[in-house]
Amino acid sequence: MTSQFKDKRVLITGASPDFGRILAIRFAQQGAEVFLVARTMEKAQLTAAMVHNFVPEARLHCYGADMCFADQIAVLKSQLEKDTDHIDILINNAGYWLQGPFLSVKDEDIVQAISSTLTGSSLMTKSLLSLLARSHCPDIVNISSVSALPTTSEPAHEAYSAAKKAMATFASRIRDRMAGSGLRVMTIYPPKFINHTPTEQGEWEEHAQATEQRYVTDKDVYQAINFALLQDRVCCLSDIYMSNNA
Repeated sequence: MTSQFKDKRVLITGASPDFGRILAIRFAQQGAEVFLVARTMEKAQLTAAMVHNFVPEARLHCYGADMCFADQIAVLKSQLEKDTDHIDILINNAGYWLQGPFLSVKDEDIVQAISSTLTGSSLMTKSLLSLLARSHCPDIVNISSVSALPTTSEPAHEAYSAAKKAMATFASRIRDRMAGSGLRVMTIYPPKFINHTPTEQGEWEEHAQATEQRYVTDKDVYQAINFALLQDRVCCLSDIYMSNNA
């Protein structure tokens, strides 16, 4: 296990299937104490079990909170304040994918897409600012999407794109408001990517050397986040845009 994030306290929302799990595994492998937030406690515990398969010594905390609901986020805040005196890195990863023609989705799906992405990240940031302020190296990473960009050809639904755009705008405003506080706020815009979740180094290297036409993978997105977080504190890579180079 490497120690790039040794003893850092990292909170991940959307820490259930796919990319949330690879974030949890990789940060645990690099020595972080990881706080897993999923829509239900059961989903968070499933992720914890997967992490422990790869990192038996991982220090994990599990929480269930639906990012669509302010009351659940308030309860989560109270639980976190009992369990830790600070958070070093908040990763706003929770979201609800929508695609297809505008009229093809249910109204409640539109509400969930906007609430889980925008409302959730806004309230989580607000709720955790006090815990982040107690860190010597506080960072917020927002997982947006190239779907938020006006020139994208991604097949996302309009509501999903709007939510990701609003999330990025919120991050920009918080970054400006908190300037000088030591808090770095970053937003990453990945394209459509494949969740291979390659957790063995050899498999990751195989994907890195592949030249055939393909989508980027969760490995590529994680490494972009890793690169941004490991920069000197004076440097904030505020917006990170990715594309499929194929």
